Amino acid sequence: MPSNKRFGETARAEIGQLLADRARQAGEQFIKQRYAARLVRPRSEIFRFTPAEVVGVLSAAQEYVERELPREKADKAAVAQLEEAPPDEEVLAPTADMTMLHRQLHNMLTEKARLENQVKDAENEISRMTSALKIAIGKTSGIAMWRMGKSRARFNAERLQREAPDLHQ
Repeated sequence: MPSNKRFGETARAEIGQLLADRARQAGEQFIKQRYAARLVRPRSEIFRFTPAEVVGVLSAAQEYVERELPREKADKAAVAQLEEAPPDEEVLAPTADMTMLHRQLHNMLTEKARLENQVKDAENEISRMTSALKIAIGKTSGIAMWRMGKSRARFNAERLQREAPDLHQ
């Protein structure tokens, strides 16, 4: 059985590793959320970055883990503590900072709603275009067809020339 001193050192090392793992996980989550548009495929963990961009991405993740994450955790803890405390009867007069924060929050919520509407519009347009393409292709099983799912099929120029020489150039 290890001595208490050695056990304590081991426990501290394991706790340090756990904290490092949590920071790493938070950094990975930050990258996945911030750079989701740069994914090679949805729900993958492979991004398209140049070597120069990787340095900036890792720097942003480190900045988040070292500065933003601790602030977020502290804010959440403070809000949780306030929610547990009984309300007092004091009425606060709004300060310039409170008014500014309220205005910023309102503007941010308005912008979020606007962007969500744009996303809905884009999704509707994608659906409309997908339907139009499916209808245009129809049930053909020749040169072009609509297939859902994964396919390794590639465009066959030789087949196109054989079957539709007027389209092949």
